[in-house]
Amino acid sequence: MTTRTAKLFKTGRSQAVRLPIEFRFEGSEVFVRRDPKTDDVILSRKPDSWDGFPHLILHSFGRFG
Repeated sequence: MTTRTAKLFKTGRSQAVRLPIEFRFEGSEVFVRRDPKTDDVILSRKPDSWDGFPHLILHSFGRFG
């Protein structure tokens, strides 16, 4: 697993993260969730359709539940 440092900055009243190029996502939105055990914030690609959503939810609960 690759670990890099990313910059945090404020835009209006929101906090944003400037991702290194190798971590950038396609599109304009991502899913955001917090791991209840580690408190880590996790970004996931938002699918183009809802077809993959059940898999994402099952995978997330299996991993963090």
